This record gives sequence, structure tokens and C-alpha cells, in this order.
Amino acid sequence: MDQEMNQNTSEVLAVCPRKKKDKKPVTFYSDRMIFNDETIPYSEIESVSTYSSAMRYNFIFENLTTYIHFKLKDGRKLKWKNGGNSLFGLGSVKAKWTYYIAAFTATMSTVVKVIAARYIETVRQGGTIKIGGVTITPTEISGKRIMKMTTTPLSELAGTNYGVNSVAILRKDNKTAVNGTPCNVDNALCLVYIINTLIGNQEVPELSSDDAVTDSAE
Repeated sequence: MDQEMNQNTSEVLAVCPRKKKDKKPVTFYSDRMIFNDETIPYSEIESVSTYSSAMRYNFIFENLTTYIHFKLKDGRKLKWKNGGNSLFGLGSVKAKWTYYIAAFTATMSTVVKVIAARYIETVRQGGTIKIGGVTITPTEISGKRIMKMTTTPLSELAGTNYGVNSVAILRKDNKTAVNGTPCNVDNALCLVYIINTLIGNQEVPELSSDDAVTDSAE
């Protein structure tokens, strides 16, 4: 059994470079990651946040900025960061975006999942947690919806939807329960696992393909 567990935790889940010839890509395992040649157990990561911004100017010039922040329990901060420019469709934006989505997806399925499990345990033990503007108890969630504070029982929630920039919590009437939480808020992505688990929905939605990160400028 121990040998089998060691084999499982040694399996590489994803290798995420920042650029084409990245000599120190981040390597994700089920219980840890290798970041700049240092082994970081997920149990030592306090929070994670992500950010992406893509600007297109007159469909000629594009600029991309992305990052993933990891804050460790010892106070250190690690940053996976990339970005680039393209002119008339030629350049690094498309490739760098592909690298970011791969790193985002790997982070979501490993680090975020582990951190979310801590929150879930707290709630199941009767505690209250807060992520961004969302407060969650064993029976309900509360937060601002548009400009007003609102409370929704967990029994009335349908699940979550998320993209690379925000997480939405949905009610069974397909309306949002609270305002979306930006992914650059510490542990905002954990809401996906927390809400779905607490309402008994074991299916975590796939990454939204709306590409909401791209803003066009005339």
C-alpha cells in the first residue's frame, strides 16, 4: 500500500513553462509542486490568486499580462508570471496565453483543491469562512448582490461557474447569489470546490471559454 501511494504521489500531473525554453518550469504533482527547483508541499501554501489581462488595440496590437501568486504559510510569496505582445497577429500572445491556461488549470486541480478542503472542513465542523466578499456558514452564504447585502440558503444554490477572471455562485433560478468574486482575490477559486461540495454537487465545472480577459480598444 505504501509503495502504491508513493507511486501515485510521484506521478507528474503537469509541467508548466512560462515560455518556450523555460529552464525551470513549474511541475505539479498530486501533493506538491517543484517551483524554481524547490519542492513546495501544497500543505504549506496559504493562498493562491490569479490574474490575466489582454488588450487589443484596433485589432493590430495585442498585449498580454498574466500571473499566478502563491503565498506560503511562512510568509514567502511565489509568482508564476508571463506575458507578451503581438503585432498583426504575429508575436507571443497566443503561445503565452496557452502556457497560462495550462498553469491555471493545473493550479486549479491541485493547489486550489487542497486549500478548498481546509475551508470545507471548517464549515462542516460548524465554522464560518469568508473569501473576498462572500461569507459561508453551514447553512447559507451571504454577500453583496449588486449593491445590497443578501443571504441565500445553501439549499437554494445550483453550483458555480468560473472563468479566468472571476467566480460566480449560482442559484437554482439561474441568477447569481452574490456578486462575482475576482480571481485576484486570495483563494477566490476555492469557492468553486467549496460551494459545489457543500451542496452535494461533485461535478466541478470546466473552465469557461468566454475569454472574458480580452478587452478591445478602438
